[in-house]
Amino acid sequence: HELRTPLTTLNSRIQLAEHRLERGGDVQEALGQARADAGAMDDVLTDLLTAAEAAGGAGGGKPTSVLQSASAAIQQVGPQAADADVTINTAIPADAWVLAEDVALKRALIALLDNATRHSPAGSTITVAAQTAPRSKFVNILVSDQGPGIMEADPNRLFERFARVSEGGKRRGFGLGLALVRDIAERFGGDVYISQTGSGGTTFCLQFPKA
Repeated sequence: HELRTPLTTLNSRIQLAEHRLERGGDVQEALGQARADAGAMDDVLTDLLTAAEAAGGAGGGKPTSVLQSASAAIQQVGPQAADADVTINTAIPADAWVLAEDVALKRALIALLDNATRHSPAGSTITVAAQTAPRSKFVNILVSDQGPGIMEADPNRLFERFARVSEGGKRRGFGLGLALVRDIAERFGGDVYISQTGSGGTTFCLQFPKA
């Protein structure tokens, strides 16, 4: 499931390189990006193995920059968002650091961004922000879309595998994505929940311990 987004991005890079090559253009940049995408998939597989070995244990991690991880996640989801005519903006302070692993944080953000992109109307904006309240032990990472909102009596059901709930009068499937986000957050002593939802959009709050 988690290889779907980087594979889609890799396929887009290859198509771009082929398109440029047919016209005698420079393909070095596209090939470099494709190589980075392949490296990102290798990182995901390595982190999945690490998570499996941890057997559900919580804690650990090391100081990780939210801004750097979010930037890398946005780069991965970028081609998908562009195809959907969706813009992704950030509002993350440079001092937002959490106790996690860079690859794991990117995995969680890619899943949230993928979810937001798939359910955002064309021409809308997704915002990734971070809040670092001085007295809080956590950093709140907020992923907000401008979709139709989620109508569900029990928001916790969203984080069950293959959950389906009502969104704007339609049934919406969440597959494995949000369940995996919760697994990642809990692995480092954090959490994920719906901060806000309504006809103007939905905001997911991803929490990690502050570094």
